[in-house]
Amino acid sequence: MNVSGSSKTIEDLDREIAERNKKIKQLEQDNKRQDELKQELQKQVAAIERQINECIKNIQELETKIRQNEEALEQKNKDLYKNKTMFKYRLRAMYMCGGNNGLEVLLGSDDFADFLAKTELTRSISELDNALIEEVVNSIKEIETIQASIQSQKQQVENTKKTLSQKRADINSQVAKLNNIIAKNNQQKKELEEDNKEAEKERERLKNLAKQKYKVDINFNGQFAWPVPGYYNITSGYGMRWGRQHKGIDISSSGIYGKPIVAVADGVVLVAQYNTGGYGNYVVISHGTQNGKSYDTLYGHISSYCVKAGQSVKRGQVIGYVGSTGNSTGPHLHYEIHVNDVPVNPMSFYK
Repeated sequence: MNVSGSSKTIEDLDREIAERNKKIKQLEQDNKRQDELKQELQKQVAAIERQINECIKNIQELETKIRQNEEALEQKNKDLYKNKTMFKYRLRAMYMCGGNNGLEVLLGSDDFADFLAKTELTRSISELDNALIEEVVNSIKEIETIQASIQSQKQQVENTKKTLSQKRADINSQVAKLNNIIAKNNQQKKELEEDNKEAEKERERLKNLAKQKYKVDINFNGQFAWPVPGYYNITSGYGMRWGRQHKGIDISSSGIYGKPIVAVADGVVLVAQYNTGGYGNYVVISHGTQNGKSYDTLYGHISSYCVKAGQSVKRGQVIGYVGSTGNSTGPHLHYEIHVNDVPVNPMSFYK
């Protein structure tokens, strides 16, 4: 319906809005998939973080052991040096005293038994020193072996940490790419929504021009009849639904398909056509004004309508029949009330 000579009609705007809404839905679905992938990757990153923290803990423990072994090695080397030094001093003293000459030991002895005792003592001292030195040397070798094993373990853990860190970086890179896709989708969605807002404004402008064209000059009395007589079950109310604003109410019940829909008040039909934006076949009626406020009603998803734009209708007059055209999951009437072109809760008029 073109009422202004504009290059676009209400039907054109409805079609554009529907196409953009379809793209918005696709973007939302894509973002949902990307977000699910991102959450899975973030779980992997969290698991890797735990593994890296465990590696860091292990490295710290191994470094503590390495320091302890280094201290033990230092002490053992000191002991070895001390024992070797003492052994050298004793050998030197024995040499200076002639301790290495059996005859001198014999002549210096009180008797043969004393000689044997001194000889045995000299040999025992030598054997004891050698045993002490050998024990220290073996301890050093043992500590060095353990130290080498710990160093090897530390290197393995550090290699594991490095591998995990690289894997974490790779996953974070994937997450960044997903975030970039989501950001682009959100930007595109925002632009589409802004375009839809402009289209909605233009649609309202054309609707107001239709009111002027059809000379809607009615004093609304503030009373609305029920749009589907005998059927009062509301399956979906006014407000947020599925993440979006549901601008009206859905009336449905068993056997409602094909039942008459009536004008809820006197008025003039502004729109009677098929809407690709989701309403399917729909009718919009202007009911005039009251206290400076305009009142319109919208009837969506109807199977067929029996009025046309510009036609005057009376309260209770049949304007169409309940159906399931457009974006509908089953037979019902989608019913909206607009005050000053803004959708409001229809139930506020039915107390």
